[in-house]
Amino acid sequence: VDAGQVQVVHANDVVTLTGTATDLDGAVVSASWTQKDGKSATLGDTDALELTFTAPTGNWQCATNLVFRLTVTDNEGATSEDTVSVFVENAPDGTGGVVSSPFVTDFESDDGGLWTSVNLWEWGWITGSGPGKGASGAKAWGTKVSGHVPTNAIYDTAACLPPVTLPLGGDGVLAFRLYSDVAYDNEDDGTQVEYLDPTNGWSTLAANIAYQQWGWTDVYTAAPKGYRDVFVELPEAATTAPVMLRIHFRHHYLAASVPGAYIDDVIIATESQDPDGDGLPGVQDELATWG
Repeated sequence: VDAGQVQVVHANDVVTLTGTATDLDGAVVSASWTQKDGKSATLGDTDALELTFTAPTGNWQCATNLVFRLTVTDNEGATSEDTVSVFVENAPDGTGGVVSSPFVTDFESDDGGLWTSVNLWEWGWITGSGPGKGASGAKAWGTKVSGHVPTNAIYDTAACLPPVTLPLGGDGVLAFRLYSDVAYDNEDDGTQVEYLDPTNGWSTLAANIAYQQWGWTDVYTAAPKGYRDVFVELPEAATTAPVMLRIHFRHHYLAASVPGAYIDDVIIATESQDPDGDGLPGVQDELATWG
């Protein structure tokens, strides 16, 4: 039995799952779909190999995953089952959707297909404090591109990257440049990379980068400024389904405003691909071409 391939859809889309099943020494006599995990969806006919439902809506950040189980029974009463995930994006109308790797953007001509569901991350000219510009040009994504992250508020917001298909079996990598200027209230403040696992939901690939990886314990007052290269290895499962990633910013420090986080020059690819077409494969080579 095969429940089908992972799909990426928008909220309110009508979704069809098409399963297949064979029995080498008999016949498949029945099939049944159930929803195993995720926000409840109203299902159509569940007693067939094909299932139709409407993707639910919700206030999740970037996307959520629904998991469905297909169980089939043969003429002797033996059963077999398989599961499949559906990623539901909450991207604005006309945005989102799956793109092929290598995914490369420097944000100069457009927003790169990123989006956010909370009004803190912005794309555009960096005119406020902080880096004053993008890493390789004038534009980037940032938490308030025209000024500091405001005081007296708690922020928990993500910049959503478009889902990307990677070559099967490749060594997937997310690379980007990060400027981080955050006063830490605790080790959860700052910027981290998260991955939507088809089975287990959002999981952390790179925890608070400046605090835990760069060793910056008080970025606002003591850390050196400037963009730094970030490389995040993607799990093997990222090459078997569209990989959905988000760059998550948390800020709990209320006493002072801070510049926040800025990202530029994003690449999602495998190490064997050649994003810039110069004959030299590798994500690190591509970042180097941006200077």
